[in-house]
Amino acid sequence: MCQILVIWLILCVGVSRSTANLVLQALQLILLTVTELLAITIKIFGQELDIPPLEICSDIHTIYRAVEVEPEIIRTVCCPKCFTLYSLDNVPEFCTWRQTKRARKCGEQLMTARKTQNGEKLLVPVRLYSTQSFESWLQFFLARPRIEDIIDQSYTHIPPNNGMMYGIWDSPAWTKGPLGDFTKKQGNLTFSLYIDWFNPLTNKIAGKVISCGAILLCCMNLPPDIRYLPENTFFVGVTPGPSAPDFVTISHIMQPVVDVMGKIIPTHRHPEGRHIRTGLLPLIGDLQAIWKISGFLGHTQALEWKNATTKAKKKQLATQNGVRWTALYDLPYWDPVAQIVLGFMHNSLEGILQQHLRQLWSIGKEVNIIEEDTISIDSELENVSISSQHDTENTPTQTLRDSMSRSQSHLSDYVSADEDIDEDMEDDEDISYPKHFSFSSDELELIQKCIRNVNLPTYVQRPPGNLGEKAHGKLKADNYFTLFAVIFPLIIPTFWHLTGDDYKRSLLENFYHLVASTNIISSFSTSPHEADQYMVHYTAYRRGIHELFPTYQDKPNHHYAMHNGEILKYWGPVAALSEFAGERMNGVMQNINTNRHIYDVDFTMLRQMCRRGRFEAQVHDYQKDDSLTSHMNSLLLPNPNYGTNATSVQPLTPYETGILIHNGKRMSGVDYEMLLAHLKSIGEQWRKVDEFPHPENAYVLQPIAVQPTEFTFEGRTYSQNKSHKGNSAIQFYSHSKEETHIGYIESIWSMPLHQISRTFLLVCLYKDLPVEENMRSPYAGRSGFNAQLVYAEPVFPAYMIIEPQQIISHLATYRLPYGTYSINRDVLAVCWSLNRGRK
Repeated sequence: MCQILVIWLILCVGVSRSTANLVLQALQLILLTVTELLAITIKIFGQELDIPPLEICSDIHTIYRAVEVEPEIIRTVCCPKCFTLYSLDNVPEFCTWRQTKRARKCGEQLMTARKTQNGEKLLVPVRLYSTQSFESWLQFFLARPRIEDIIDQSYTHIPPNNGMMYGIWDSPAWTKGPLGDFTKKQGNLTFSLYIDWFNPLTNKIAGKVISCGAILLCCMNLPPDIRYLPENTFFVGVTPGPSAPDFVTISHIMQPVVDVMGKIIPTHRHPEGRHIRTGLLPLIGDLQAIWKISGFLGHTQALEWKNATTKAKKKQLATQNGVRWTALYDLPYWDPVAQIVLGFMHNSLEGILQQHLRQLWSIGKEVNIIEEDTISIDSELENVSISSQHDTENTPTQTLRDSMSRSQSHLSDYVSADEDIDEDMEDDEDISYPKHFSFSSDELELIQKCIRNVNLPTYVQRPPGNLGEKAHGKLKADNYFTLFAVIFPLIIPTFWHLTGDDYKRSLLENFYHLVASTNIISSFSTSPHEADQYMVHYTAYRRGIHELFPTYQDKPNHHYAMHNGEILKYWGPVAALSEFAGERMNGVMQNINTNRHIYDVDFTMLRQMCRRGRFEAQVHDYQKDDSLTSHMNSLLLPNPNYGTNATSVQPLTPYETGILIHNGKRMSGVDYEMLLAHLKSIGEQWRKVDEFPHPENAYVLQPIAVQPTEFTFEGRTYSQNKSHKGNSAIQFYSHSKEETHIGYIESIWSMPLHQISRTFLLVCLYKDLPVEENMRSPYAGRSGFNAQLVYAEPVFPAYMIIEPQQIISHLATYRLPYGTYSINRDVLAVCWSLNRGRK
């Protein structure tokens, strides 16, 4: 247990090795003290007991080996200039790589002399590249209990017949994509590839700036809720700093990814070994990563570029065909058109929403941040095509051939889409709008007030309340979603709705289409109809930009988003394939204690992340019994939902039932009557406690319940309204799931029924406004806002009793004063965009 605690402190909390060793020594002293006190106590009672000393290993590296969390890391010499890899057994003095047969050798020095602690000089590589052994990781991964059972779900999964897609398993990319029927065959594992560069030193101003790239493979055969956990992620490697490879040299460090081969791997169900085949489906990353890694068009053009004998010829071919060689072309099924996912985090949140906030609305325009759109993007990136690649009648090979002609016409698709927008604008040329827009100081103050006071659940990070001031700093991707999808719809319509100003009405419409398209692209479920609705709203949004902000120049992200409709139809909900998981991994690696040793910072991060994955797997896999170690594991790392028996409810023991009753309080008569009526309404036969005489074996509902102020369900905290307004406002299903309602939790009751602990919520329903008042609402006829107005304080409140499984999501609520929208009462603006299509 002591060893588990210390490993957790290093790998999950981030304490240094010296601190961990100090903790080990302290724990050793505590154990010695406890054993001595125990011996003295026994001696007082006249007994002699020789207690052997309890010793703890004092070195963390020895503990790593003892608990088997050490990964197999492969290290190769890496050219500091071109990233060519060399085996440690045969390293030339200078790099011998040539970009073409007629080009000069790279010639970069590969070895250098370094002094040891003894003062001796030792010849060492200038730079090393570290990768994790895929075979070793795969053996560890598949040897875990439950993993194979969970993976099997992906082979037997049947997509809904109503066209809804709740993940990649429901999408054409999975069922009819470049891999064909590979994804449905037992023993085949399909992975996504993610790569992104980050500064491991985090401080871009005061300290050194270096760039390392995390390369990850995530098993798409796992369900989304556990797919991206460190224990289930294969960390291929971390590209060494201080600089990142370019579009040519990236292939050198990507080669280990494509060298993965199917092998005989011992698994939990097949200890004798099982043949495992692996395939790569989606490539996920920001525009730079996609640009560098994917290559474009087909194999023929890529091979032509690779075999060109001069740099000038390569440049000519790249300009002509929009293609360069990449190591991924060694995969026979690789389709650089059909296997790229445009990351909605960078494209929609940090791209389109950031541009709208800072450039179009002039909020935070002065904040000094590095924008992705300021990076020079040549025609090669413009030619990347992601949409319209799901012709299900074609084979993967035919798709590769056809991708060339499709990609060559891709730029014209963008142009034609823009021309359509321009043509629709011709009738409005007589309308004159200001060249620049900004909120008034009063409006900005109201926005800031809303950010500070809007009721949000505790798991949502509140954006800075000084938004628009220089001190608000850089916003994160989830901040942009919270602002545009959740907070702004509650306050900004108050500026522009019910006005005779055409300009303001147009601003509201433009804002509405942006919010509606953002809600669709951010959803964890989608359908062809939703994809079409996205295009309706996004096209209207872009048309509005051209009308309202005539001097604004579109950014590349605006063009790429024109293909999000087809992306949704092909890949399903892109939120489940977003860059958020990889970005979280980058954040974890940035917090690893590397002592800022630039030479091996990439190796340290890779090794610690691999150790953490194996450690968390062991902790989660062994939380089955009532041992103290199992309880310790559950305390440090609560077990995620691994699907097996996740929804089953364990019967209470007599002791647990007694504790629950002992901690309970008598319910009020009104509450008791409502709960009894609710149970009867859903078909449960309970009798009132004072309905004497009770028949033999009758079910009598006791008026005793634990009445907590909050509870946790599916990782979210829900509270009574008087305890936390943000945690109490919810959207939920009726018991039959035929209707949805909104309200806030008034009371929480937990009690044992039939030896099962049941939780009931008394919800006060939000009351709709009268029809004539609701017609003045900015949300009437604009369902894409996911919002409505309700009574702030209904005179005659209505209640409903529900159970946690009926909850859909939390709500965001904001009170608007008397007279808002010409409504003669205080109203509450309510938004349910936090659901994001999860239920």
